[in-house]
Amino acid sequence: MLDVIDSQEVALCPMAALEIEYLHEIGRIASSSRAILGFLGEKIGLKVEDRRLAEALLAARDVKWTRDPFDRIIVSHAQVLRVSLMTKDSTILQHCRCAIWKQEE
Repeated sequence: MLDVIDSQEVALCPMAALEIEYLHEIGRIASSSRAILGFLGEKIGLKVEDRRLAEALLAARDVKWTRDPFDRIIVSHAQVLRVSLMTKDSTILQHCRCAIWKQEE
C-alpha cells in the first residue's frame, strides 16, 4: 500500500474522520481523530475530501450489504468520486469493487 500512498494523492472521507473520533470516544483507539489526521497530514499529505459528499449520502441508500452507516457513506463517497478505497475491512473488500488492500511483503 505504500506504493499507492507514494504515487497518488490520498484523501479521507469526512465520514471516516467522524468514525475515527467515534472509535476514540468508545475506547477502541487511543488517539483522537484530530491527532491522527494531523499526523497523517504532515507525514503523507492526507487531506479531508468533501467534494460530492451530498451525492454520496444519497447514494448510500443503495448500499444494502451493511447496516453500518459509516461504511455505507465511506464506500458511496469513493464510488461517487470514482477513486480507490484503501481498507483492510474484509466485508468492504468483498462487496466494493473500488476497495483495495495489499499486504506489504
